Amino acid sequence: MSGRVHRPEGWKIIKITPEGKPSFFKVFGSWRGGFADGDSWRMSSGADSMDTIEEKDEELTWPQSSGSTYVFYKGGQDRLGHYCEGVLKAVIENGEKQNCVVEVVEYK
Repeated sequence: MSGRVHRPEGWKIIKITPEGKPSFFKVFGSWRGGFADGDSWRMSSGADSMDTIEEKDEELTWPQSSGSTYVFYKGGQDRLGHYCEGVLKAVIENGEKQNCVVEVVEYK
């Protein structure tokens, strides 16, 4: 793996379809914080398809267009905290304002 490796605790795969252009996919990753620092999130640079996701046991590895790689556990798909769920909802709503369809895609 080249570039940075990100290991989110919670995650969702986001499909973004700009009007008149091909779709692409991103990881919305989240990390639970403590009392002093709170939860955090980040959005990956993206990939043209989900075909490059490698699955080994319960771990998924997905290289992104920036050269970074996301490594996450299948079980983390439903582990976003309330704060990060709110951020994700805002991302979806903002996509509509930018003439994009932004949707959460379930992984197998």
